[in-house]
Amino acid sequence: GMQKLKKAALTYIATNVTNDEISALKDVFLKIDVNNDGTLTLQELDECLENALPFLQCLSPLPYTIAAHFHPTITADLKKLREELSLSGEDSINWREFIASMIDKNSIVTEDNLRMVFAHFKKSDPDYLLVSDIAELVGGEKHALEIMKKVDANNDGRIDFAEFKKMMETEDADLS
Repeated sequence: GMQKLKKAALTYIATNVTNDEISALKDVFLKIDVNNDGTLTLQELDECLENALPFLQCLSPLPYTIAAHFHPTITADLKKLREELSLSGEDSINWREFIASMIDKNSIVTEDNLRMVFAHFKKSDPDYLLVSDIAELVGGEKHALEIMKKVDANNDGRIDFAEFKKMMETEDADLS
């Protein structure tokens, strides 16, 4: 439930903000996406993870500092992503979702970016996210109501910016 809303928010931010980390991840994505169709399949991910050498080639065109910064963790992040895809039953991921799941959340979950995504998500009310807005993002009213229950701290039936921000800054483990 709530993960879907957070993922939608991160995806929106990741594709509307530019920074070095996002450019670097785009490069990695392009290297793994062997058939250049804009989606990574489990097979492509597996091939990249199995062959350590081609994977190092994935990183070579990146500026040294970024490569150095990512190198130790990126394989671990890719393995984690691979597990998440398997668990969710999905067998591919597009570049927007890839960036949203691989990026360091702290670098993009800033006040300005959260305001931008909050403004983009609220369709029906100038100041609040309503159930209908959330339903559109997470695929149905049932999920939207579950999210509303968890995020709407003052129980007024809508989500204000402070509540949205708190949800985005909460670690995923607390969201069960």
